[in-house]
Amino acid sequence: MRARRCPAPRGSASFGLASFALALMTNVPAFADAATSAGAKALETDLAAYFGKAAIDRGIIAVTPKGDAYELTFDPQPAIDGLKLPQGSFQVGRSSYLVAPAPNGTWKVTSDDFPSISMRVPSQQGEVAETIAAVRPHFEGVFDTKLGGFSSLRITVDALTVTGKGQGMDIDLRLSEFALDGEGTAAGDDAMTARVRQTIKSMAENVTVVPAAKPGAPSPVPITITYNIGPSTGDSTVEEMRAKSLQALWAFLVANGADGLAAHQDELKATLRAALPIWKNIEAKAQIADLVGRTPVGSFTIKSFTENLGLSGFVPQGGGKIGLKLEGLSVASPLMPSWAGPILPNAAHLDVSFPLAGLDKVAALMIDELDLNSSPPLSEATKAEAAGILMSGAPKLVIAPGRLASSSYTITYSGELALGGPKPTGHLMIEAEGLDKTSAALREAAKTDPRAQQAAGAIDVALSFARPGADGKLSWSIDFGEDGATSINGMKLGQPNK
Repeated sequence: MRARRCPAPRGSASFGLASFALALMTNVPAFADAATSAGAKALETDLAAYFGKAAIDRGIIAVTPKGDAYELTFDPQPAIDGLKLPQGSFQVGRSSYLVAPAPNGTWKVTSDDFPSISMRVPSQQGEVAETIAAVRPHFEGVFDTKLGGFSSLRITVDALTVTGKGQGMDIDLRLSEFALDGEGTAAGDDAMTARVRQTIKSMAENVTVVPAAKPGAPSPVPITITYNIGPSTGDSTVEEMRAKSLQALWAFLVANGADGLAAHQDELKATLRAALPIWKNIEAKAQIADLVGRTPVGSFTIKSFTENLGLSGFVPQGGGKIGLKLEGLSVASPLMPSWAGPILPNAAHLDVSFPLAGLDKVAALMIDELDLNSSPPLSEATKAEAAGILMSGAPKLVIAPGRLASSSYTITYSGELALGGPKPTGHLMIEAEGLDKTSAALREAAKTDPRAQQAAGAIDVALSFARPGADGKLSWSIDFGEDGATSINGMKLGQPNK
């Protein structure tokens, strides 16, 4: 068992299962005055195509008429019991959703359920147990069969708790006022663009660790670590997702099973091609505020932390990116010497991207050359050809202008590295101000604490390569040559490749 950091709210998992199931409801009349047994049966038939007929026969999924709506009940426990796990080791309760046919091929969906979840797993250090519970969960949305997804949805949970115990550790995680709002819009060619915004008012986690007792020694004192996080948000967009094609792919996999794919691989390939490029682009941003951590050896605070992620689908010009931004970091500990404060960064900003061409060609090649009757299903020649396509697409690492700062210095950087050759080639530019004063302060501190001299020495090595720049800044122009040698401000380091 381990402590969690900013977990994704568990309440969305059950709702996600329902949203996928709703995507299958294409054979039931789009609108009716009252739900019928025939409509429920048709809906079960649709669901069986995606979850298997056994899911219906075993009562894992059930559909019943309820007024002018259908009640979808999900009971995953029979499937879990079929895994032959130890009795009671994993328990998940039922959850249900009301889906009402509405005009223009839409469905109104509501639920106030959250399944009870508990886990008990034996280990060499004793049993590990965990429970998850939600207070006042609510889901409402409108599913559009023509769109293949929700045109609107809203999920709210007043509070979510995760408690765990085992292996000498107790965990208590509490999340308050979670809300998720989403929308889906048509993006042409049977694709949809989905946008989701998530907010959380606060999170708190307590972790208590009891060290193992030693023979003849006093009982160990428990160690407590706490985390408190203020408001947090998350925004994500999946652009031009091939929702209907992905549903068709899943239905094909369920219908044929792992053992039957080889006999139908031509159909599989056609279904895979229809799903390309899967999506055009994914953008996600998460931000937390006012993080405070307390440990027996000190505490730390972070005013804000932001993470940005991006990932393309199998498109001609794609790639990925990641961005991290931290502001207002402070650390307080009786173990930290006073001279360490000025060199500890209190802010950092890093944005890197990985442009990559030819992902569409790689996907097409692998689908064309896939042979499930061979082992491995992709030949070494195909893998080499795919790698060649990516290398010929001029892959590179781009470092956008970034910053690392403390109370005594500021460092900025940017650069670009080509990754298509035997070794990376390119340029990195670094500028700094305040490092010389920081080094002088550390040398002064070393008069009473020799440990400060080691930190000063590391800064002095960097300063020895520096070149004076504009506004009193120092700069380092770093080049990675095609011959394998690296130079800093024109001074070569190491030996070129022979």
